[in-house]
Amino acid sequence: MSHRDWTAVAAAALHAAAAAAQDGVKLGSADPIHDERVGPTAVWVRPARVEFSQPRIDSMSFGPFPSVQVNVDHLGRNILGDAANEPSIAVDPTDPSRMAIGWRQFDAVESPFRQAGYGYTRDGGKTWTFPGSLTPGVFGSDPVLRSDPDGVLYYLSINDEEMRLFKSYNGGAKWEYLRVAPEIRDKPWMAVDRTDGPGRGFGYIGWGRALIRSTDGGKSFGPEWGGVLSQALDVGADGTLYVAAGTSAWRSAGAPDRNRQPMLSPRSTPSDAPRAAFRRDPNRPIGSYGQSWIAPSRPEGPFRGYAYMLAHVLAREDANDPMDLMVWRRLEGNDWSPGVLVNDDPPGEQAWQWFGTLTLAPNARLDAVWYDTREKQVSNLSQLFHSSSVDGGRTWSRNVAVSPVFDSQIGHPYGSGKLGDYIDAVSDDAGVNVAYAATFNGEQDVYFVRIDEFDCNGNQVPDGTDIAIGRSEDCTGNGIPDECEADCNGNRIADSCDVARGVSADCGHNGVPDECEKDCNGNLIADSCELAAGQDADCDWNGTLDSCDIAEGRSDDCNRNAVPDRCDIAFQRSPDCNDNDVPDECEIRAGTSFDLNKNNVPDECENLGIDLLVVRVHEPSIDRFDGQLGGRPFRFDQPPGLDPNDFRSIALDPDGNVLVASDRGILRYEGRTGAFIEVFIPDAPLDVHSLLFRGGLLYAAEDDEIRRFDGRSGQFIDVFVKRGGDTRIIDFAFGTDGDIYALIRYYNGPWMVRFDGLTGRLMREFHLDSAASIEPGLDGRLYVSVSGSRPGILRYSVHSEWLRVFSEGVDPGYLRFGPDGNLYVGHGSVIDRIDGLTGEYIDSPFVAIADVRSELVFVRGDGVVECGDIHRVRARCRTFDGVPGIEARIQSSLPRRAPVYLTLNGVDRRRAQIDNHGRARVFWHGPAARRHRVCVDDCWLRCDVTRCRP
Repeated sequence: MSHRDWTAVAAAALHAAAAAAQDGVKLGSADPIHDERVGPTAVWVRPARVEFSQPRIDSMSFGPFPSVQVNVDHLGRNILGDAANEPSIAVDPTDPSRMAIGWRQFDAVESPFRQAGYGYTRDGGKTWTFPGSLTPGVFGSDPVLRSDPDGVLYYLSINDEEMRLFKSYNGGAKWEYLRVAPEIRDKPWMAVDRTDGPGRGFGYIGWGRALIRSTDGGKSFGPEWGGVLSQALDVGADGTLYVAAGTSAWRSAGAPDRNRQPMLSPRSTPSDAPRAAFRRDPNRPIGSYGQSWIAPSRPEGPFRGYAYMLAHVLAREDANDPMDLMVWRRLEGNDWSPGVLVNDDPPGEQAWQWFGTLTLAPNARLDAVWYDTREKQVSNLSQLFHSSSVDGGRTWSRNVAVSPVFDSQIGHPYGSGKLGDYIDAVSDDAGVNVAYAATFNGEQDVYFVRIDEFDCNGNQVPDGTDIAIGRSEDCTGNGIPDECEADCNGNRIADSCDVARGVSADCGHNGVPDECEKDCNGNLIADSCELAAGQDADCDWNGTLDSCDIAEGRSDDCNRNAVPDRCDIAFQRSPDCNDNDVPDECEIRAGTSFDLNKNNVPDECENLGIDLLVVRVHEPSIDRFDGQLGGRPFRFDQPPGLDPNDFRSIALDPDGNVLVASDRGILRYEGRTGAFIEVFIPDAPLDVHSLLFRGGLLYAAEDDEIRRFDGRSGQFIDVFVKRGGDTRIIDFAFGTDGDIYALIRYYNGPWMVRFDGLTGRLMREFHLDSAASIEPGLDGRLYVSVSGSRPGILRYSVHSEWLRVFSEGVDPGYLRFGPDGNLYVGHGSVIDRIDGLTGEYIDSPFVAIADVRSELVFVRGDGVVECGDIHRVRARCRTFDGVPGIEARIQSSLPRRAPVYLTLNGVDRRRAQIDNHGRARVFWHGPAARRHRVCVDDCWLRCDVTRCRP
């Protein structure tokens, strides 16, 4: 069987009804934030009654283009009281009359609860069957549908706790289920390799800044990779995966090779890309205006090797035009061509082109469909428009409206506030199938329209008629008049005919005569031919052969392997541990980095200066272990003359010193040497179980209360939280929402209690099973260790307020996330290391200790950053290559190459490196429009605040 079965055998019962979601604000096509979390209050509302509207939906036509409603009853009638948006379509390539469309289905417009709705057709879209939701009563959102080369359809969806994949062998009538990821991954996209190459049937899923690949038909997915924003995925003629976001694109290396971990090329952005648009008037108040799309060429058509990218841009901002659609094209070995506007309307204040979608037919015809407000010149009144290109995106046909006008700002389901975030289309040689949402019935519904009356030469006669009556020639029989095709050599013969008749050679098999192509090295062989024959490469996708880049000094090749250094690093052929864009072996060879132990690793990279401190509670003592290797400990000094009986908790102050709660008060040690400094708070409570620094304050938990002290002077401020009763606070942490989450032991067992982070007011509590420790993770969730009948680690989302099992195993004790993103767990006399993404054990034990209870903390070693060396921190909202984000800059007196860590909003931590001028810079892609705080790690006075607006 040639196709890859993307899913395992159908799962048993699915989860029960989930709570509903409230959409987060989207900034636009360059914005990776697509929040589909589920709130704690909304539930599925089953319609109390079903009503139908007349006339039947088949009357919704515009010229020769009938729009057929998909979410209908068994008689083809509209169902009143529901809503549907955000459609995606898949076509069975073995039988194009079989199609399926998925969408966000709201059974009751009064409720924000949505499900994975779907419909299918057996007659090419003339009629549709709407069975309902894939999993009735279960939250489902963000549908993406695709097909494999053998006719299996796939439906990707998310709910509040997982990313779900469904498959259908019968054109979308019945679906089987597979859980792809045991947590929400928002917003996911999908592509399937439909080539005949080694990657045939491989599946790719991307979301945010990560990608995963399945080489065994979806039975398993490999590790995450990518590290770039992904808004659109597609697979090219040779199995290469293409990724696009904003006005930038990436290519994969090794995607169709099951034995290689794929890597992405450096970012590629057209040099003439206008500023990306971030306005949302037609889809307000919180909807996006669309996204970017990428369409690499197929193996069976001309223009092989080309890739096309569509983006929403402010191309005519100087004319007060709010939004346009622009397409760029590029061939392997060539740079991006100048952008071409798809829309042909004159500039206008209310001329919005939004929800643009790009799709490529096997015969290389490009189709673009979008919503357009040019007819009424009002931002909320749109029509569906279409345009096509038959010359590889160089020119575009006259724009044609294919739907009636509709109001995009009515019929919003409660809590949704938008018409979804995208539409979808699939092209074939004869036309294009489009799934879109509109409000023709005064509510949001999903429609299908088939567009196949093309007129590329603009003579008001369909192309097929021109050819049939002999008015136009069609030398290649591809259904496109010759006068519409490219003629790069100016001989008045279509390039495709030159190639087909042997007039021109086409060694690159890309539909372009060789005489028209670039020859950067002057060897009389077109660069595309050298690429096709494997004689050279263009690894960084900058439009020039690697050999030419190196020969002309545009790229360094310090190791002389005929590969530009930046590609060696990007594809992990050469390590670059200090992130200075020079392979490590070159730095060692040139003497700019030392390698005293001759292990081919620069010495400055071998010790990141991160150590693990373990406080042994009942000995008492503090041991320091190497934070990467574990190994034998180094013991801190005992405080002279104090001889405390017990140590109970450990924390770091912003200066890198270590604070320890003991029977004699809170002690302070020097973090690098282990030398005892002082009794910091001599009159502290005697039974402190947990210490934590936050916002310049020291929080200390004792029995049923949490006290606050000044972080500099140690002066008592107040009792911030007091629970009362027969209770004891055993551990606590701050969530990403700023509230305190505490583990409290009652007479009837432990509970988790949530307190307001500003007032200390009790907000909520629920029972747990023998909880011992709570720790915030870098993903914004809280992690709780529990023992009892089912010991393990639970992961808690502060947004949905549900606990999920993260890791199972031995009874865990104290938890701490390390700087490597892994979770360190103390239990018994050992400390284990657990993968921070999967929950799987990495090292057991990581270190061995001689105490039945211990607490952990990570400190910087010899590379510690003194806060006094940081002079200034500046944060601001910026856009790079069409992608919005937060930029942080620091000015310091630190030496060159010194590592500095900065954290955004207390969650997202990034490493920076000091340059020759004492400066460093960090960029976070795509944070939401709100107030943001950037701080140098452990230096609470070295922070800056900025506010990003939509």
